Amino acid sequence: MKNKKSKFLIAVIGLLLIAMVLSGCGAIYRPSSWPGITVSNDGETAFVAYNEKVYALGQNGLQKWAYPNEGVNMNFYAEPLETSDGGLIIGTYDKKLVKLNAETGSMIWEFTEAGNRYIGSAAEADEIIYAPNADEALYVVDMQGNLVWSHETGQANWAAPLVNGSLVYVVSMDHFIYALNRDSHTEAWKTDLGTAAMSSPVFNEDQSVIYLGTYGSKVMALNATTGDVLWETAEDVIPGWVWGSPLFDQGVLYVADSSGTVTALNPQNGVILWQQSYDYPITGSPLLVDGILYVATEGNGDDGGDLIALDAATGVQQWQQRVPGKLYGTPEAFGDMILVGVVEGDNGVILQALNTNGTMRWSFNPGN
Repeated sequence: MKNKKSKFLIAVIGLLLIAMVLSGCGAIYRPSSWPGITVSNDGETAFVAYNEKVYALGQNGLQKWAYPNEGVNMNFYAEPLETSDGGLIIGTYDKKLVKLNAETGSMIWEFTEAGNRYIGSAAEADEIIYAPNADEALYVVDMQGNLVWSHETGQANWAAPLVNGSLVYVVSMDHFIYALNRDSHTEAWKTDLGTAAMSSPVFNEDQSVIYLGTYGSKVMALNATTGDVLWETAEDVIPGWVWGSPLFDQGVLYVADSSGTVTALNPQNGVILWQQSYDYPITGSPLLVDGILYVATEGNGDDGGDLIALDAATGVQQWQQRVPGKLYGTPEAFGDMILVGVVEGDNGVILQALNTNGTMRWSFNPGN
């Protein structure tokens, strides 16, 4: 099983690397990803970016709009970002950062100065957009799509940035995490993680500590002001690579990994509080709703993946629901439902909505 899980992550990363190489040599390549899901700030709309389209869906599962129009060739991987002014920011495989009207799906602007693909989602703070790109740069643009500044790292940037009052944190595939001054546009510090990472960092409750996972099967805690490493998990505490971000809530740090293991850690020292293991990889982050932790496993491709509900305090499984298709991303809460993105789903389904007891509510197939 370990080799199977390692081969899975190598295959996924390989697809992304091939995509970037082919984009640089002019070859025609149609990328394959998994659905990136974002729920609107008012909770009424789910935005789904997948392959050639971005869809807006209501709580009844019906499509409100789709972007772009037929015949326009664009491809998407990253989760959309809803902005404070009613926009929707989406990065594309086609080197574009696009802003849409979140209500109508009409395009407002395109930023085209990046040299490669957008794999990670953007972040917004104080009406400024921070967008990581695979061309080894972070692009910082205003709400009208004008470049404000940029910063180069050593390799591709696949993780969504984290922003606080004065700093923006960027995790790069060059093994470093960078803290950049938002006002002076200079580097405040950078810390060597010892391995590549795609996990977006998260804060503790007072934003004094940031946590992230790595491809070295580690979770790390860093001082948010200085970048000093406070602790990292001991050998074999985290059995697999960490693709999704950790989740911090009420004094507990939750993390899922490529071995199919879900771990609750003490955020003060990285010691295990509880741990549960499943048969297939988990690439997304955990979701916590009303004391229940939800994770989605890839599955074996024949029977489907699983959405699993655990008691967040104890790790005891509450239920496990099989969903036809492969589940790679992070589950999202949508009203009284849980959404999961689906790859290779039955009859072209790319999104499944479930009730919080695990029963199916509705599914979305763009062809219907």
